[in-house]
Amino acid sequence: MKRTQIYLDDEQDRLLAQRAAATGKTKSDLIRGAIDQYLDTPADDEARLAEFKAAAAAAFGIAPYFTHEYLDELREPDRQRTDELAAAGRVRPAARRKQASSQPVPAKGTVSDLVADQRR
Repeated sequence: MKRTQIYLDDEQDRLLAQRAAATGKTKSDLIRGAIDQYLDTPADDEARLAEFKAAAAAAFGIAPYFTHEYLDELREPDRQRTDELAAAGRVRPAARRKQASSQPVPAKGTVSDLVADQRR
């Protein structure tokens, strides 16, 4: 292990000492942990995008029951309540909502596109 020195302002030092006391770790342990966490993060946009694509690919298909029909069914009570409140003059009527199609059509740049790119 190499020794190094850093400068902290008074507030940083106070908060670091407080966190060290609360966790039972030394300030040095906390600083090393923060540096490790920082260095584990990809440094460039390309690497961050690749990490995001991998996470999206891993999560893809995890909830296949989240179809448009299912989500519309979940949202219907809220729509009805909003309509009731609008009819009673308690809220302004919302612009007519587009009815979601039963066939999802992913737009360019969606998670579906990212997953498709990842699988290529």
